[in-house]
Amino acid sequence: MDELLAVIAELGLELHPDRISTVASKIKTLGSVEQFALTRSSFGPNADKKLVGRLEQAWRHSRNTSPSDVASALQGASATAILRENRGAV
Repeated sequence: MDELLAVIAELGLELHPDRISTVASKIKTLGSVEQFALTRSSFGPNADKKLVGRLEQAWRHSRNTSPSDVASALQGASATAILRENRGAV
């Protein structure tokens, strides 16, 4: 699996959907991955800093991926995590 997609999937599982929405909205405002530092605070104080760092690194290695692509992928990962959680509920 592509590293960027793997990290995005992990974030979808780890972060609350509202937090993902905040992060995705912030990422959409970026011009490129070089501005990633502007999004760090939107992940919240309890976010796994290593995981956030992995997102940045993976995105830097996937230069053709736009901020909009990353934001959409995060939202999709979050929606998938919610659906999976709801299907597992008894």
